[in-house]
Parts: sequence; C-alpha cells; structure tokens
Amino acid sequence: MGNGRSTKPAKTNIKKSEKILIIDDELDFVEAFRRILEAKGYKVITASDKTLAQEMMALEPALVVLGTLAPAGQAFSIYQWLGQHPRYKDIPLLVIDARYEERPIKGWRRFEG
Repeated sequence: MGNGRSTKPAKTNIKKSEKILIIDDELDFVEAFRRILEAKGYKVITASDKTLAQEMMALEPALVVLGTLAPAGQAFSIYQWLGQHPRYKDIPLLVIDARYEERPIKGWRRFEG
C-alpha cells in the first residue's frame, strides 16, 4: 500500500519568502524550531493537530516538518493524508523522530510503495 511519497531525498531550495509548516503538539519543540528558522529569515506556520495541519496546508508551505510522535498519535495519518493528496503529495516532508530507537520509522517504511 503506497502513500504516494518517494523514498528518495528531494532536492529543494526553500526560499526564505516561502512558508515552512511545523506539525507537532510538543510546544517546546515547535517554539524552539520556529525561532531557529525565523532567525534564519524563514516564514514559519505551525499546527498542533491533524485538523489544524489540514487547514494550514491551504497556505501552501514549501516544506512540512512532521514529528513522528505527535500530534496526539496522528502523525502517521497526517503522513498518509499528505502522500495521497494530489495537491500536497509533492511538497517535501521532513519527518523528525524524537525517540532513540528505529522501530517507529521501520513501521512507516512498510507502507511506502
């Protein structure tokens, strides 16, 4: 069962005028990452759950950063939704895993085409 996403690294040059969407419900992580990106001149938008993430996608971010453990266990369904959405499936996605073990990521790989 594929999700429409390639496993090959995407070549992308995010322009500082474009938006980066951070999706995570860990507010300390979101705030720290947002500050780092904004200090570099990037525009950052955030979402703390799937519903808000879907709304923020209408703002057409150039990059999506998704935490694997959040929001509230919805990360995998967000990942699948992005990969299956005709308008968003080609937007680069950076998945960040806060755990020290490989198991969560390996579980995701079985769903890739």
